[in-house]
Amino acid sequence: DERRSRLIQGDPLDRQPPCDLDAEVGVIGSIFLLPEACDEVALMLRPDDFSDDANQRLFRNMLEMHDTGRKIDVTLLVNQLKASGDFEKVGGMAYLAEILERVPNAAHAVYYAKIVREKATYRSLIRASTAILRDAYDESDAALLMLAQAEQRIFGIQDDRGSANA
Repeated sequence: DERRSRLIQGDPLDRQPPCDLDAEVGVIGSIFLLPEACDEVALMLRPDDFSDDANQRLFRNMLEMHDTGRKIDVTLLVNQLKASGDFEKVGGMAYLAEILERVPNAAHAVYYAKIVREKATYRSLIRASTAILRDAYDESDAALLMLAQAEQRIFGIQDDRGSANA
């Protein structure tokens, strides 16, 4: 059948978007172990760079604590998560303990952040390319207009990252 044939050939539309959950956990665990790592990581990543919802919520809460000058440790983060309504959504203490168990040291925080950022850029490129493909098949606008819109979508990925994230 056609779907089976596409899967065998590796149709990109049938694949999972790129992500590295180990790197995501590495970033969050590194910040737990060395809160100062958040200074550098915060310049590189946004919460939506994380593919996993729990990791996204954790990072968002950590960033909020960092940006308001509050210390980041497990107890304070638990309080922050409960206050924001995210504690159960991230998996509670069980997931926080798992992160602490999986990340032995904070030495690689920036390296992990680069991986997370790269995977997020790939996902952005896939979303833009999919929208371009859909528009092209629809033929709803003139070809030159669609080409200009496609260019804006692609260059918009880099613009969204900001020059500090290049």
